Amino acid sequence: MHLFTIITFFVFIFNSSHSFATNHYHDQFLSFAIDSDTHNINIVGDLTVIPKTHETCFYIGFQDKKPKKEIYRPLKHLDRLFKFKNFKFIDPNKFQSSIDTQRLFSAQSFQYIRPNILKIINPQKQNIHLSFKSRVETETEDEDVLIEKFYPIELRNCNEFIEQDLNSFQVSNLNVRIKNNTHWTNIAPGMLLKEGQLTNDYRIRSDNFSFLLKKTSVSKPKIFKFKNHNIILYIKEQEEEKFVNVLTSILQHHSSWLGDFPFPNLTIVENSNIVRADIPGLIILNKPRQEIFNFLQEDYLNWKIWILSSLVSSQWYGSVVKMNSRDHWFLSGLSDFLTYHYIKSETKYDNMFNNYDIDFDFLSLSYLQVQELSAAYLHKDKPFARLTNSKLFSELESEDQHPLLFIKHSILLRYLLSLIGQDHLKKILTQFVNDNLWQVVKPKNFYYTVLKNNYFSS
Repeated sequence: MHLFTIITFFVFIFNSSHSFATNHYHDQFLSFAIDSDTHNINIVGDLTVIPKTHETCFYIGFQDKKPKKEIYRPLKHLDRLFKFKNFKFIDPNKFQSSIDTQRLFSAQSFQYIRPNILKIINPQKQNIHLSFKSRVETETEDEDVLIEKFYPIELRNCNEFIEQDLNSFQVSNLNVRIKNNTHWTNIAPGMLLKEGQLTNDYRIRSDNFSFLLKKTSVSKPKIFKFKNHNIILYIKEQEEEKFVNVLTSILQHHSSWLGDFPFPNLTIVENSNIVRADIPGLIILNKPRQEIFNFLQEDYLNWKIWILSSLVSSQWYGSVVKMNSRDHWFLSGLSDFLTYHYIKSETKYDNMFNNYDIDFDFLSLSYLQVQELSAAYLHKDKPFARLTNSKLFSELESEDQHPLLFIKHSILLRYLLSLIGQDHLKKILTQFVNDNLWQVVKPKNFYYTVLKNNYFSS
């Protein structure tokens, strides 16, 4: 009976075919300097790539924090930001001390296959060195800025590229050095510590390097260990003890469901205008601008803990296991399920209104009640909303999906938990991560992982 039920339920929403690509991680060396003037942040740097194939393609889309406002100029004007004369091959041993060329590219060695896709033909598979400069516009003097896609980013291959999702970048071992000549503070993932002290060097396995420039004054971060991982926190000193305890319990819970935390470091920073968790090794946690709302969130609500749990789960699903935008309901539903289960195990955080754990709650709204209210509203607003179509692909494009569609997936996982038990579901979720590291997957891959484990036989 269980087998028939689960097969029927999953056939309605997931696909049964799958394919896994073999990962080949190679080193990239990125070094850049940051400077600023009244309205701009200027970045000048060098990138060295050790190629694996005879042809290498790069995405060149220097952007500011508004995704649709691109600063680069296509084709004939691109040389204002990207120096053609600095296409070079260099010896990797000379990277730290010199960028003298062994030989320049000939005119036939590179071409634009799209306005922002540069293809380099490299028969000898020599190391590629590119010099670049980019500019980020700032709107206000006190607003932090997330810097991303500011340098030439290597693509997995030259034939497939989905610009709106940017999931086609090559995963590499990124070695980064930042020289900051501004009064901004750069907060980036993968920071290397030397005798417990902060450095300007970073190393992280990722498909591209992003970082936060923080304008407001930043105190020395709190650094602590979770197993073998460095946790670096940029939060208020008076909140550190509680935050460390909560974060440790979240990491312990999520690791038991998804496997070891996937990065050597995790950096968390509070910010009033940006929320991001899909950057490998970096979580930007929202903090209300108004002091009164920040006071309420810190002292009277457990909302921040709920959000932190969801953001931490995105370091597994969203950073190392990726999906395109139309399948985002899957990631959101999984994060919601994990937060539900974490809150269920940490009952003191279950009520959104934190009344200091007293027996009688003047106000009460549990996480399960929030889920049920979301499901009821979705059913009322879109009673026939489906996750997938009959071919087991997401029913609608992301912009046409109901914002609460993910709750169906969360409830489905709760149902699956009741059928097969916690140990079996943990094994499925961990295996799904391990089978799809750094892959762009679809819900069908999860369906396959479920079925290939023989948990449903009587």
